Amino acid sequence: MKRFVLGLGLALASACTASTAAGPAADAYQRGLDERKAGKIDRAMRELRQATQENRPLDAWRVLIQVYYEQGRLSEITNELRSRAKLAPDDPVLHYALGIALFANPASAGSEAIDEFRTAAALRPIEAEYPFREGVALLESERFAEALPLLQKAVELAPEQAKYRVPLGLCQARRGDRAGALEQFRKLITLRPTAKDVQLAQQAIAHLDDPLRDVPKSEEENVKRGIDWLNRADQPLQAIDTFQDVLDRFPALAPIHGLIGLAYERIDDSGQAVEHFRRSIELRPGAAEPYLYLADLYVAKQKPEVADEYYQKALERTPLRDRAYRMGGEAAVMQANAPAALENFRAFEALRPDDPMAHKMMATGYELAGTYDLAEIELKGVIEKDDHDVDGRIRLAYLYKAEKERSHEHDVQVRNRELAIEAFQKVLDLQPENAAASRALRDLKAGN
Repeated sequence: MKRFVLGLGLALASACTASTAAGPAADAYQRGLDERKAGKIDRAMRELRQATQENRPLDAWRVLIQVYYEQGRLSEITNELRSRAKLAPDDPVLHYALGIALFANPASAGSEAIDEFRTAAALRPIEAEYPFREGVALLESERFAEALPLLQKAVELAPEQAKYRVPLGLCQARRGDRAGALEQFRKLITLRPTAKDVQLAQQAIAHLDDPLRDVPKSEEENVKRGIDWLNRADQPLQAIDTFQDVLDRFPALAPIHGLIGLAYERIDDSGQAVEHFRRSIELRPGAAEPYLYLADLYVAKQKPEVADEYYQKALERTPLRDRAYRMGGEAAVMQANAPAALENFRAFEALRPDDPMAHKMMATGYELAGTYDLAEIELKGVIEKDDHDVDGRIRLAYLYKAEKERSHEHDVQVRNRELAIEAFQKVLDLQPENAAASRALRDLKAGN
């Protein structure tokens, strides 16, 4: 627990450090981020110091202290902040910054850091960041009962902040409130979390949902061997024998029923697979895995309406499973259910903000909904990030081609025909052997 939460706190200390291209009007904080990214540390530190006097002092102090930490100069900035806080005891920002510096040092990450955050919060009670940091420091110290109301207050003061939800969910889980924890992680998806927010939340939820936690110590090696037979060696019959031996000794082990079900599915014995998946659910109804296994099976059987039901049940139990949102969206596409597809793909995109496939899935949802302009925006965004993304270019080319064929307006047809020709040509520039793109281009040039 200790190492996990320490990682959480240090990561959150830099949660607001994403850099964007600086323009002539960039403020000192943004210039500091850009200089740091470029490796110009002295310049970065000067800009960040200037930024502590401007409109984002808390963000600036966090990044500046992290830079000192990375340079092995944490004690230097800590001593400076001690002196400044003594000279200005009513300045909450300085107490907060001192708390951050103390928290970065394991020797002072407990009571000293907590005292500084508490002082900052008393001086400015409407600032959510102060109780949040105190709560994280208490969470670090495994003082969950004290941390909980502070983390809840931070969320109440700034409900739009995604990063505040993660430690609150973790604290609730450690207090035995699994439902409350899952609700925080569920809300996280709607708040445009960063990739780091998502990673931390998924680490937290993994602590709640270890599917093999009930396996007796005496059977761990046998289970590992069965998993290796199934996944590495692709020998499902050997896996079935291994898992069945475990079940003969422990017939009520829910996760093993799920695993043997996967092995039966691999040999196309759907009846046995479904039977074991259902038995796994009976034995441990709160687990998400058997619902996911059933959903995948029904997608493979071309029964998307049944699959969708099981994906939703899985997500009720583990709301951060990105693959479930993607597959749930694809099941909705198979049913031509645009609203459901977009809802699932939006969640998938929120959990995988840097994944081009998430944006491609959103484009699929928008096209199904008839909002072709939004589909075009998504695909253009993919290509702007990676000019050599052939799949993105193919999707965009077919989108233009489909828009040409759907439209009854001559000008729109001409425009989309020209765009489709250009897009297919770029596909062939990158992949000259693409026969489908070559045929489509030939047909478009022929006026078809």
